[in-house]
Amino acid sequence: MTLNGIAATITSQTADNVTVTAAPGISAGSGPVVLESTSIGTVTSWPHNYTYNPTPHILSLSQYSGPLVGGTQLTIIGTSMENNNDATVTVAGYPATTLSQSSTQIVVVTSAAAAPTKGVVIVNSTSAGIATSTATFTYNPTGQVTEVNPQVGAIGGQYQVTISGQNLGADVTAVTLADVAATVLSCDPNGQQVVVSAGSTTAPTTGSVAVYSPTFGKSVGQSFRYRYRM
Repeated sequence: MTLNGIAATITSQTADNVTVTAAPGISAGSGPVVLESTSIGTVTSWPHNYTYNPTPHILSLSQYSGPLVGGTQLTIIGTSMENNNDATVTVAGYPATTLSQSSTQIVVVTSAAAAPTKGVVIVNSTSAGIATSTATFTYNPTGQVTEVNPQVGAIGGQYQVTISGQNLGADVTAVTLADVAATVLSCDPNGQQVVVSAGSTTAPTTGSVAVYSPTFGKSVGQSFRYRYRM
């Protein structure tokens, strides 16, 4: 038996059914299925063809790192990655949740990783084959807040607070002081310091300091206390 002119391996056959394993295609394309039988002669599938799909490729990733807890939306750009909405994706060895997919773009959300790691992105489609990225995705370690200066401030806010730590992120998007939102003024490019303007609250309160970064996630540590006046 041949599929698009390429010999296939027959694994089982009856008078009504023949099961084969397709050999690798030389190039993408469609052609008839042709069965040669000593008892009945040549049988062809025309007008129904067997198609060898193009080899899938991953060209780029929208993100190359994300927090250990997952939740990173990752867009995968490529060619011939799927044909029947049947693609599954792993990121650094962890399964991702697919939001949308086409032959040229797949959008997924990363799952949580057990420990910091990095690895390739793999798209596996039963209709198109397997595509592996040349670039890697890194699961970053969870950050830690180690110092807050000052640790006490008036409930009216509007003063600077410097937060220091490890793996806070150079892309900090939000900070809370005792659950009160602060305004991010600057981030250290090494992810070790964030300067914010304290927000205001109506009553004294004490709580932890939390820093939010798309690449490192939520970093929590130390405490901050609001009081009526300094």
